[in-house]
Amino acid sequence: NRRIGLEQMLGVDFFAGLEAADPKFLTAEGLAFNVDLPPLLIITCGDDFLEADNLALATALSRKGADFELFDPKPRR
Repeated sequence: NRRIGLEQMLGVDFFAGLEAADPKFLTAEGLAFNVDLPPLLIITCGDDFLEADNLALATALSRKGADFELFDPKPRR
């Protein structure tokens, strides 16, 4: 389970109150379309464990036509 792995890395307090959250705010798509966000700078990379989530947010913002900039450099190996 992905959440168990994240809880082991981040601690259970990181997810405190998540069960009570409105489901429309729990996905990148839901967040982008239900919240009037200011212009965003999204920074991620292949070494970021949240890269897929950041890219999903950028995709949702793009579909909405929102103002954002994405910086996703290739990690050096």
